Amino acid sequence: MMNKQENPQDYQTHVERFALSINDLKCGNIVNYHSVEDGILTNVIDWQDLKYLTENPSDFNKWHSPKQLTEDILKEFGAIYINDNSMWELGIIEFYWIVADRICLFEFGTPNSEFRIIEIKYVHELQNLYYSLKGKDDVFKLNR
Repeated sequence: MMNKQENPQDYQTHVERFALSINDLKCGNIVNYHSVEDGILTNVIDWQDLKYLTENPSDFNKWHSPKQLTEDILKEFGAIYINDNSMWELGIIEFYWIVADRICLFEFGTPNSEFRIIEIKYVHELQNLYYSLKGKDDVFKLNR
């Protein structure tokens, strides 16, 4: 955990770069918690976290940041690699995982048959997309 007293400029950059808002998170989302004693830990958002974020977003963001989506995390969630074009499947959704850029691209069709691509960098973004499509987030359990 970066200590504000050690290097205030780096600390402020950290807070601004990863600022989460109440619109980003829901109960069950997985984010990082920056512990002074234990370093970066995985945290599952609960109602107390949402209350804390609502009442003091600046302070909440000093201790929390988005959890980067990685191939290992996708596998831990049960995502399955389904072909040679970087296509993966997770429950009801299929998406591209671009290893070189460490990003997830979700492609979907619209009523006019136009395709849109959403870039997903963080675990909570994938969780929220999945929840929006399925109505539950039953695949997102980490063993950490």
